Amino acid sequence: MNKEFKNTMALLLESNELTPNIKSKLIASQDSVSSNRFKTRPHGVIIEDTVNNALLPIPLPILDNNKNNLPLIVKQFYAKYGKQNFNGSLPWHFVLEFFDGGYKIHQTKPLDQAYPFNNKMAKKIIDLNNVRLTKETDKFLKGTLDMRECIHILIIGDSHLDVYTKDIYKKIGEFIIGPLSRLNKFSAISNIYQLNLGSKFKKDILQNYVRK
Repeated sequence: MNKEFKNTMALLLESNELTPNIKSKLIASQDSVSSNRFKTRPHGVIIEDTVNNALLPIPLPILDNNKNNLPLIVKQFYAKYGKQNFNGSLPWHFVLEFFDGGYKIHQTKPLDQAYPFNNKMAKKIIDLNNVRLTKETDKFLKGTLDMRECIHILIIGDSHLDVYTKDIYKKIGEFIIGPLSRLNKFSAISNIYQLNLGSKFKKDILQNYVRK
């Protein structure tokens, strides 16, 4: 899958929406740093959206609008969080958007690199920003699994408002979670977590595609 990461980087480097400074950071992100790698292997999958993100919210677009919004996400991310050290890449391993009539998967982080925050750091950020959490998010943060040891999937838009077709569940379940769970030997059903996702995203539908 790291080939897909390089393909995503190539597309972003061709974008006229991104500045040379952002592109230089994207180029640097293609070199995996050993200190940022998973200690062992990923132990689960966390799904979140851009608008309601508990740690790194990105305001636009509110609704995924059948346009290529990945450059816009990258541009906003670096404008808002660029001074933090994320080693060039976005913190999420995959970004999904509705584009050209279907959901497209962008791999935006090497799969051997861990998410930049652990649960302790996340709680500090959430408390500092007075973020309102869903019950599932609060339960996850109080649990034993650390978010740093998970693969992170970001969905563009607001999951309280957007409407999701079966295609998004199929793409996440069959093309991301299924292969990763088999490769890393974690339960594809019980180790899926929603981080501040709204009610429009249905995990039970996703689990049907993970089983297949």
